[in-house]
Amino acid sequence: MRLLADPSNLGRQERGKGICMKIASHIRVSMCGGGAVLFDIHRGKMFDLNYAAAQIWRTLESGGSEDQALTALIEKFPAVERDTLRKDARALVAELSSKGLLVE
Repeated sequence: MRLLADPSNLGRQERGKGICMKIASHIRVSMCGGGAVLFDIHRGKMFDLNYAAAQIWRTLESGGSEDQALTALIEKFPAVERDTLRKDARALVAELSSKGLLVE
């Protein structure tokens, strides 16, 4: 996953199992080729997600938590160490949140 080094966890809310985030209302998504393209219609920016990042997005989009997204990644990528997947998933959620794509 292509991630920025911003570890902030702003806008997160604990609910039940793990941290749940909502997709910002000004974000549109197009799933394509296993990945996804996110469109921020307020800022006129696009964001490209690879396959693994798109899996996280799909889980969050359907109301799942960050923990549920991690579980889905572990199932899809059993050869990758859990700690690596956990760090990458948390970094992605932090990046998407810092860019205003995910909100409380």
